[in-house]
Amino acid sequence: MNGLVLIAPNAMRGHVSADGVARGLARGATRAAPGVPVCMLPVADGGDGTIDVVARAVGGRRHPLDAPDAQGRPQRTSWLSTGCTALVESARCCGLDGLQSVTLAPMRSTSAGVGVAIAAAVRAGFRVISLGLGGTAVVDGGAGALVALGCTFADADGAPIPPEPRALGAAVRVDLRPAQRLLADVELRLLADVDTAYTASSTHFGAQKGLTDADRPAAAAAMARLVTLAEQANPVGGADLLRTRSMAPWWGAGGGIGLGLSTVAKASAVSGASAVLELVDPEDRLGWAPLVVTAEGAIDRSTWSGKAPGAIVAVRTARGLPTALVAARIDARRDHPQLGWQVLAPDDGSPLDERLADAGAAAVRWFAATYGEVPA
Repeated sequence: MNGLVLIAPNAMRGHVSADGVARGLARGATRAAPGVPVCMLPVADGGDGTIDVVARAVGGRRHPLDAPDAQGRPQRTSWLSTGCTALVESARCCGLDGLQSVTLAPMRSTSAGVGVAIAAAVRAGFRVISLGLGGTAVVDGGAGALVALGCTFADADGAPIPPEPRALGAAVRVDLRPAQRLLADVELRLLADVDTAYTASSTHFGAQKGLTDADRPAAAAAMARLVTLAEQANPVGGADLLRTRSMAPWWGAGGGIGLGLSTVAKASAVSGASAVLELVDPEDRLGWAPLVVTAEGAIDRSTWSGKAPGAIVAVRTARGLPTALVAARIDARRDHPQLGWQVLAPDDGSPLDERLADAGAAAVRWFAATYGEVPA
């Protein structure tokens, strides 16, 4: 077997991109295993950094645009075109990373920016749109995106209702027809970063978006209300399909944005990690490299529910291959003889790049101690 250490990390949201994590880990791995090839393969799963990872692997053209962030503030973002496909990243449009300087307010945050980006891709002539779902600051079920695409929510008097979770309870009808006309010949491929159902989205991921225990019932009710209204408005595929999808895996990713969009366009929801790994690793190096080092900010329950590091571990353990995992925090460790765990050293003022290098070196030393040799 050819000697190889493959560095395949996810981004550490709010701190460093997948490419930056890879560079830091690779420097340490090279230091610990001189003479052994160390290759970088930054990965993503539909969440933060998906456009950057795909562009690094296959190229493409970035299309800048102005779109509101989750709280309606103007921002400059972009989407990517590769061949005949457009790629929109929800985290770039209504993501948590863009709200670091403000207080999270999920009950008044929306996915409108996603709708603006999709509309731009459609106007540019694209009819196949991949939508990365993950890293969002919203629990609006895609209501904001729908309104940005031309839909309207109205109360009993016919007055428009803003697509915010705190307001959707007053809506008695939604008109999906304008967006359905716009997206009549468009196919949406939803790249979900977690396999959570729509009906469980606010419960499982509301806290990271700033949702309080007091607001959680209202958020869940708003998401359920959107489904009820859409069922009565002739959604694409019909009401039965919409109801079934609301309880199925993957449709709750990104605050349920994809389910809302499925009411106005032909849509499918898939594992974003699997889709991205297929794009960036056509040689299947993840499936044969003697050692893979993967990473993300925190190893938690979601890691094993669709995130890229969990998907990498699944591929490799199925083939009897070892994987080292690096994170700043590990909350959901899985005991397995082929898994090595490296927690980043606490922030003592030293550069993050140095701490990543130390973790990369430690991962190689773990392999050598466990298997009696450096990767070869």
